[in-house]
This record gives sequence, structure tokens and C-alpha cells, in this order.
Amino acid sequence: MHFLRQISISKRLWLIFMIAVGMLGIFAGLALKQSYDLMHASKAVKTQHIVESTFGTLEYFHSLEESGQLTQQQAQQQAKHALSKLRYGRNDYVWINDLAPNMIMHAMSPALDGKSLADYKDPDGKEIFNEFARIAKQQGSGFFSYRWPMPGANAPVDKISYVQLFSPWNWVIGSGVYLDDIYREFRATAIKVGVISLVMLLIMAGVIILIMRSIVQPLENVVSAMHNIA
Repeated sequence: MHFLRQISISKRLWLIFMIAVGMLGIFAGLALKQSYDLMHASKAVKTQHIVESTFGTLEYFHSLEESGQLTQQQAQQQAKHALSKLRYGRNDYVWINDLAPNMIMHAMSPALDGKSLADYKDPDGKEIFNEFARIAKQQGSGFFSYRWPMPGANAPVDKISYVQLFSPWNWVIGSGVYLDDIYREFRATAIKVGVISLVMLLIMAGVIILIMRSIVQPLENVVSAMHNIA
């Protein structure tokens, strides 16, 4: 503590201010990270629930196949048709591919139906559908992040998808959500936190300046008086 005595009172007060700035920065950073993680997790869980909800439809048509009311081809065709109509969120959808991987049904890009997507890569070089097949084979289900064009646009956007294997037909059911709205919401939150933090720092700086004046000025008067007495 001896070294602090060698520092002027004003510098000590500014040191307190700098420590407060650092602590506020750390707190704001942690709060923003937690906010982003919550938004991201909420999006991811939404896709998982959508995919899991489709399994009731698939199991229904599979039961019709097992009971002999439909052939496998008829059951699969009707299941594909039912899932192709599913929409949620911002026109988000469900697709089906197999383990090859070949596209079985893509609700927004039917031109892909029946095509092999083993060589399909996103702009970052990720083999998207090979990864979907790998996750389905090894884990049964899971999440995967990549980039994919939004409906009606050409530029790929960050997206997270959840895929799950429907083992009776070896179908990989998947659905994903785009993350651009998360980024917009996060930027808005970050700007709001930044403005609040700046206001708090300005108030703290103003208070420190007032305290400095209330301490330093009387001390200067005392020192001046002592000089005059001497």
C-alpha cells in the first residue's frame, strides 16, 4: 500500500474509475455472450422440436405400410407430400434425404429431388449432406451449422439445422433456421448495452471530477495558507 501514497489523490480517483471501467466492460461482455447463447440455443431447440414433431406423421404412414393398407412406395409418397407442406417461422421447412446422401424431398427446391448431394459444399467447404448422413449414422440425431441461401435469395446465410434418422426407411429428416435475425437482434442489444454503459461511465467520470475538486481545492487552499503563515 506504500506505493499508493506516492500517487496523487486525483490519480488514485482516476485509477478507481479505470478499474470500474474494466469491471463494467467484463460484465457487459459476459451479459452479451449469455444473451447471444440464449438466442442461439432457442433457435436450435426450435428446429429440433419441429423435426421431432414430424416423426408422428412418419410413424403413422409406416404403420399403414406394416398393416398392408399401403405399399411402401405409397406410404413414403404420402409422407413426403405431408411433410412438404409444413411451414413455420420465416417460411422455414423440412427436407428429407437418405444416407447416400440423395435428396428425397426438398420443400423449397424440388429441383434437388432425386439428386445425389454427396459433392455439395457450402462456401466454407463444408460437405453439408455428407455431414447430415454422418450425424444420422453415428449419432442418430444432431445439430450442424453451415451456410445456405435463403428462399428467394442467392447469397448464402448462416444456418443451423437439426437432423434425425427415421430408421424404418433410412430417411434423414432435417430442418434448419437462418441466423441473420439473431445477428440483428444481438446488434440491437449490443448497441443498447453500449449506450447504457457509456451513460454510466460519463456519470461516474462527472462524479469523480466533482469529488476531486471537493478534495483537491481545499487542500490547495490549506497549502497556500501554510505558505503564507511560513
